[in-house]
Amino acid sequence: MLRHRFMIPVFLLFILGMIIPAGGQTQPRVTLQVNIENEVKNGFFNHDRHELRIRSSSYTLSPNGYLTMKRSKEDSLLYAVTVNFSQDMVNEEFYYQFVITSNNRIIKEDYERYVLIREQPIEMYATSFYHLAF
Repeated sequence: MLRHRFMIPVFLLFILGMIIPAGGQTQPRVTLQVNIENEVKNGFFNHDRHELRIRSSSYTLSPNGYLTMKRSKEDSLLYAVTVNFSQDMVNEEFYYQFVITSNNRIIKEDYERYVLIREQPIEMYATSFYHLAF
């Protein structure tokens, strides 16, 4: 009987250890979302011809410098991408721009946005682009 009472707490600690990362930390990440309704209305974005990406001047996102955003299944005007960071990026600023690409043509925002990376996941939502530069 004593053995069974001891095994239940040990089993629960084992399960919790698998669910909760060591030290209670989660991987720092930022999810960027943008609603492109204005860009579609103004003819700057066509779902069939363009891709929506992000670029950063402060962090290497990929070998080509861009991450492609994915279109939401629930809202055709909402695009999102999640950027994962290492722990040493916590409390660093992440600068980024939304970029429309099509056949080597790039339309980007005039200004960079930024977010301070935290240990906990962050979600950023934009309702439109800043002024566009060609």
